[in-house]
Amino acid sequence: MLRGPEEVGTREWAHRDNLAVLRGNLRRGLALVRLRTHRAPPVVVTLYERAGCHLCEESHRALRRIGLDRPLAIERVDIATDPALELQYVVRIPVLAVGEAELDAAGLADREIAAWLLKVAPLPNPTLDRGN
Repeated sequence: MLRGPEEVGTREWAHRDNLAVLRGNLRRGLALVRLRTHRAPPVVVTLYERAGCHLCEESHRALRRIGLDRPLAIERVDIATDPALELQYVVRIPVLAVGEAELDAAGLADREIAAWLLKVAPLPNPTLDRGN
């Protein structure tokens, strides 16, 4: 079926409008990436856990979500691999550690973990903390 010039022109303009929207979305997306790009060195957080522990998995997911707003390097340690660690943490897991500071993270919300992280490892630049 042949189409008239008006119909082809309309389709062409609709395509151009969609490209303009996509370009706008791309610009907004890149701005968000620049905003969320961390410029501070990451805080090393050690997560003491055990395989099959659902609370440990939830704590790891919480750290990943918090890591969107501040730089974190998460080190996962399975306490079953070391008898000394197992004796120390078997009842307390999941446990988060930053340096010498420790937090029993079982059942804690993201904001409680984030507040603890701010207390033990404050952000070097207050403009990076966006109130989350």
